[in-house]
Amino acid sequence: LKTGRLDCVRAQQLENWFNQRAIHKVNKEQGQGVVHGAAPTSGQNVYIARDFMAQGVHRDGVQDGEISQADLATHLQELAKVPAQRLDGEEWGAITLDPAMPPTATYELRASPRNVAVQELDVKNSYNTFAPYRCVFTAGSSPLFSATPNAGTMNRRSGEPVPVIVR
Repeated sequence: LKTGRLDCVRAQQLENWFNQRAIHKVNKEQGQGVVHGAAPTSGQNVYIARDFMAQGVHRDGVQDGEISQADLATHLQELAKVPAQRLDGEEWGAITLDPAMPPTATYELRASPRNVAVQELDVKNSYNTFAPYRCVFTAGSSPLFSATPNAGTMNRRSGEPVPVIVR
């Protein structure tokens, strides 16, 4: 500071750097931050472009045993198109209403001729697992009703509800 070559802020930064290096040295001597039993890594974690290029990872994008993001996205899109299967492996049967368990909600749609009534329902999963679902109508419902999506997998209880559009 006396020579005028270092301002106060830079001097404080330099002092902090020396303090951090001293703390790091003491911690390393005490074994903190060191994986015991591992070989010393001095000089081994250096990025060498020639070695990276020889591996071919930059071209393939995938290593053995891994799935690429593009393949994962394609798989999820294909999975969304397939109707959900029951978790117990059984086939979905016809829907039956149990008189002991009345419906929790009912919806009534009315539309004039040549118009379509649309109702959006947010269906929330009450379980903490990803659960398959399907949308069907009771025997007394009009065959013109449709639900989109009519099958799939619901998010967990803490996840977003599934928006189902009934027409």
